[in-house]
Amino acid sequence: GGSDVSVVARAAGDPAKLETASIDVKGSVTGDRPHAFLVLLFPDLPVERLVATGRSRGKLTVKLAGVPNQKVTGSAALETDAIGVAFSGQGSLQESGFAFTGKGAAVSKDAALALMLVGFETPPSSAGVPLQLRVDIVKQGPVVNLDAIDGMVAGETVTGSARFDFGGAKTRFALSGSAGTISLPSLLGVLVAWQSTPSTEEMLGAIGAGASELWPSRGFSLGPIEKAEGSITLKAATLSLGSAVKISDAALLAAVGKDGLSITDLKGRLFGGELAASGTLSPRGTGAELQAKAEVKGGKLEELAKSVAGSGLAKGPFDLAVSVQGEGLSPPGLVAGLSGEGSLVLGRGALQSLSPDPLRRVAATAAKKTIKADKEEIAAEAKAVREKI
Repeated sequence: GGSDVSVVARAAGDPAKLETASIDVKGSVTGDRPHAFLVLLFPDLPVERLVATGRSRGKLTVKLAGVPNQKVTGSAALETDAIGVAFSGQGSLQESGFAFTGKGAAVSKDAALALMLVGFETPPSSAGVPLQLRVDIVKQGPVVNLDAIDGMVAGETVTGSARFDFGGAKTRFALSGSAGTISLPSLLGVLVAWQSTPSTEEMLGAIGAGASELWPSRGFSLGPIEKAEGSITLKAATLSLGSAVKISDAALLAAVGKDGLSITDLKGRLFGGELAASGTLSPRGTGAELQAKAEVKGGKLEELAKSVAGSGLAKGPFDLAVSVQGEGLSPPGLVAGLSGEGSLVLGRGALQSLSPDPLRRVAATAAKKTIKADKEEIAAEAKAVREKI
């Protein structure tokens, strides 16, 4: 272990007032966990987050020149086996804090490291996901603007912007982004307490492979939405809610506030029709409450059947409306506790795939006067019919 540190620093001015001195600093750190020295450059970065990223050998280089309370130009670059980060620009020390204007870039084979650095739980869906991003940075006091975000995540082109204000009791933010394909379960994976129980990486698939089919049997971790407030805007050519539910031309508006995480408007095309949906996930003790509603108008049965059953069993138009609510300590518990109501309106259509043999056998069984079927036998017969039709 250990690190090799090399620093060459020059200063011209009053040693007691370095903020007014002309400085020229060149340094490097090579060895184990060189990213720990980033705290010297960014004092607001929590040390525990750096420790959480693990032990990794690499090199950190820094170059700075100028007068701290006027203008300092410089660059910093971190290269390790797991992640590469680079910054360049100019900044100064002001009464409101450190001000900076410049550019940044990050490259990693594991997006989980980026989530750790910003304080999120790291779902298995982020493990091993390649990340390459570029961004314009403007920091003024407690406000940080990340503009012109551009790059690749899991092979998908992503663009966006972000604004953070750390000056209050709660972090205020505004996020916007777009990509070709977005997995909503993968994004919401940061609200699951992955670190509280043994790892089950197979519970969520990689982002590039799509979302998990079922939520994991873990508790919620809603701290991030309890400590922040702001808005989220997402656009995607395909927004995946699971293997059978993929929304095309999706536009999502969401807000984080006193009620929790609210998807105020989700629109797109689903099963050949127009989707409009909304919902709220609210903290309730150590669990959460969900309220949601959705409508699909002008849907096509053939597309619904193909997504759910894998084949076009029927053809024709339909309208669907559902409204649900429930509470739970974990995502599966919440889903199991859902209740609500809905309606399905079918237009004129036709069955395109139907085998009459199972139906004939059910009819023949029912015609036998000596048989008195109970609820379990009826359910068993119905299941056999569904499997064979």
